[in-house]
Amino acid sequence: MVTRLLEAEFKLAHNLPFLNLLHDLWTTDTGKKGVLGASLPFIGSDWSFHRITLLVTVVNGSHGSYLVKDMKLSRIAKLYGVSISAKAQFLMSDTAPSVRKVSKLFVGFGTC
Repeated sequence: MVTRLLEAEFKLAHNLPFLNLLHDLWTTDTGKKGVLGASLPFIGSDWSFHRITLLVTVVNGSHGSYLVKDMKLSRIAKLYGVSISAKAQFLMSDTAPSVRKVSKLFVGFGTC
């Protein structure tokens, strides 16, 4: 269902990146374990607001920006068969310090 919706909206957007990828990362007090979340808030072709939760996964070990980016993209691709990099234009987060490092790795994405 998610894949069909995203592919249809992408086609209606003339294959231009239109999504906002919302990033969030929570860590334990020790910083050794965390939870990585990703969702897609966007306005569809029918002008209705959508928010799709794509990913909630446990992060063990390093929370390095390259690892977070790779984990996010590979998990989304594995679960939905979708390349988010081609469809998203902006990376948003309420975890500003960590997202700045991660957002620099998403070439072509703006940051909110």
